[in-house]
Amino acid sequence: MAARGHHVAVSDLIFEMLRHANARLPGAAACMDATRLAVADACLDAVTMVWLLHLVPNAEPMIAEAARVLRPGGHLVTTVDKAAANGEVRDNPSDARDVVTRLAVKHRLRPVGETSFVGVGQRGEPVYTLLSFVRLLS
Repeated sequence: MAARGHHVAVSDLIFEMLRHANARLPGAAACMDATRLAVADACLDAVTMVWLLHLVPNAEPMIAEAARVLRPGGHLVTTVDKAAANGEVRDNPSDARDVVTRLAVKHRLRPVGETSFVGVGQRGEPVYTLLSFVRLLS
């Protein structure tokens, strides 16, 4: 995204992840909790959450925060169903497609697209799903 002229910022709570991000995008990485971003309301064009929602017991605070910081017409892109892509069965995963979609709609994000990518070099090269949601205008 940065190579295409977009301003990119990265947030994480894990120092090692921030170190990697800073190596790729010097000065763009900040330690922030995804449930409390130090960003004004309705100011971002896009938020991505890749391989994040499966790590938490409740995805709603992160989805609500993404909705808060997205401008009307802005996009949230997130991975869903990570365990299923790896052939694992989990009870009530927080990144289940139906859970994420329900929470997104609750926070005025409308589903607009889906794609997938292969986890190249990962055990079995699983196919992961990305969903896209757009922030409603009002």
